[in-house]
Amino acid sequence: MGCQKKIADVIVEQEADYLLAVKDNQPILHQAIRNYFEEANHASFEEYNIDYAETINKGHGRIEQRRCWVIYDIQEIIDYSQDWKKLKTIIIIESETTGGNNY
Repeated sequence: MGCQKKIADVIVEQEADYLLAVKDNQPILHQAIRNYFEEANHASFEEYNIDYAETINKGHGRIEQRRCWVIYDIQEIIDYSQDWKKLKTIIIIESETTGGNNY
């Protein structure tokens, strides 16, 4: 389907918002996010503008734990956000399932 930057450009041109997954498909952005998050985690997230939420669900013989971090000050992460039109927020999702069949 093309590079995610091009997809984001088309979405913004249609006056809409976008949410795209960043993994190793965008290695520079992915590494910048990882580095920032590791620094924040090492500092126990003190003095970092990061929101956090966690949910735990139990059922069907397993426990599902989901954690979410929302980073608003993306300029502290990347100085080339102009390459991503209207990039404003970075969200990190972590999910862990224990017990049951661990699908």
